[in-house]
Amino acid sequence: MTYYISSMNININAIHVITFVGEVGTVVLCSILLRALHINSSYLRKECGNHVKSIVLVAILCGLSSMPSSIVLLSYGNINCPQILLVLVSLPRILTMRFEITQYTCMSVDRAASTILQRTYYKKFRKWSFRMSLIVSGVFSFLDLIFYLVRDKFDKILDHCSSFDAAGPSYGFYFFIINIFCLGISSSCYIFYFYDTRMHLKTSSVSTMITVRLVINMLGFFVLLFGIPTILLTLNRIFHFEFLQNLGNYLDAFLQMQHVLMFFIFCFTIDNKRLKQVSITSTITGTQTTSRNQKSPGNQTTSKNSKPLGNSNLPRTISRDSPARKNETPAS
Repeated sequence: MTYYISSMNININAIHVITFVGEVGTVVLCSILLRALHINSSYLRKECGNHVKSIVLVAILCGLSSMPSSIVLLSYGNINCPQILLVLVSLPRILTMRFEITQYTCMSVDRAASTILQRTYYKKFRKWSFRMSLIVSGVFSFLDLIFYLVRDKFDKILDHCSSFDAAGPSYGFYFFIINIFCLGISSSCYIFYFYDTRMHLKTSSVSTMITVRLVINMLGFFVLLFGIPTILLTLNRIFHFEFLQNLGNYLDAFLQMQHVLMFFIFCFTIDNKRLKQVSITSTITGTQTTSRNQKSPGNQTTSKNSKPLGNSNLPRTISRDSPARKNETPAS
């Protein structure tokens, strides 16, 4: 029995090491990605570019906030952890993790709305979709914190060092319900959006095609990597399988794996030639707009020595209040 416990702890510690490496990789790779998005932001001006940027930024914050929790787990060897210490180091992670999951869910709803409410979406819904997603994500994040903190006392010594072991008694049920809710919405909206874009999307816009491919890949990996542990947690809650008792230690590993994959999704989805094409197109469009404004009737100025355009033999039209008409001699 002693050997079984020690081997189990060794396996869990290995998962924590992998998770910590993933957190460092998340911060580094997503920081590079955020910088690249800032430089080549022309292809994200349409569709749901703000959602994509916010998810990358929250991924960086999620990696940073998860590091203290991983350090505590590794230092205690996954046994005999003070509950109050686990709670303090887990709060930022709980906040950022829920914010990211809700942002993915809101982006899937935004994409489904763009296909169902095409004209209404681009006229009305698109303007406040991102702002509403930030509000909804913030509300659910603070709800997570409240349910995580509600308990009788904080002075326990826990047998295991998972963040979920330090949660309040009502957090498990809330976490289960809200994850099933987010997974159901995001997966159904993703399937609808994937089918609709494959069957009906016809556009010559390079930036639109890049964004569509990028969002499809991001949502697809999110549904997969978020759905697997969520389904396993559901099975554990219903059937109480023994081999799923320590599943909470693997959730962070799946989350950081998703962050690292996000970097490679961007690399394989976005082509440099297409980015240059988008940049050249936006530059030409801006130049044409400037030239049109310069040639518009309201911005034209006529010099004193300028000659009339067209046929010079045509009679010149004189306005009713012009000085030329006032100086005319009346006909005899």
